[in-house]
Amino acid sequence: MSASDAQAEKKAFEQMLQMTQARSWRPNWICEVKSVDRDAKTCTCQPMSGDAEKTASLRAVENDDTDYVVLYPKVGSLVLVELVERIDTTCVVTMVTVVEEIDIVIGKTTVNMKDGLIKLNGGNNDGLVLLNPLLSALNAIQKDINNLKTVFASGWQVTPQDGGAALKAAAGAWAGQRLSVTSKNDIENTKITQ
Repeated sequence: MSASDAQAEKKAFEQMLQMTQARSWRPNWICEVKSVDRDAKTCTCQPMSGDAEKTASLRAVENDDTDYVVLYPKVGSLVLVELVERIDTTCVVTMVTVVEEIDIVIGKTTVNMKDGLIKLNGGNNDGLVLLNPLLSALNAIQKDINNLKTVFASGWQVTPQDGGAALKAAAGAWAGQRLSVTSKNDIENTKITQ
């Protein structure tokens, strides 16, 4: 995005903030974000009106620590801060111009999004399976095993007194059973995609 496009986008959002600010019955401020505290889930911001610096909650749901959504704004971006109650200490960010990171927590389920990465439930199990490469690898193994079975079933000849007849008899039932090729539907979780 060019500097002029970014400036135009900032101006358009500032106008939207001003319209929202004018319609709100709560005291509110358009502010520039000065710092973000991820542990406290707050930001410190300076009202464009020149009023005193505000510390505002970033949590969209304030019932407890088991269910919440947090949009972490980028330092230097604009936010709309409103009073939750009629006291100046209970401020919450209600609009954000530039989101740097998102946390969603619902019970024991967590989602974190930042810099094009998505972490589900902490991300401790590495990445989700890429389906097509996995299918290619599984199919290659299955085809190789089936080729080996074909050799045992039809291409291997018994030589007298070498013990091969016993091996062929033992492998005969195994060699006659073909492995089925894995299909996408066999291993795909359609509820989670990446």
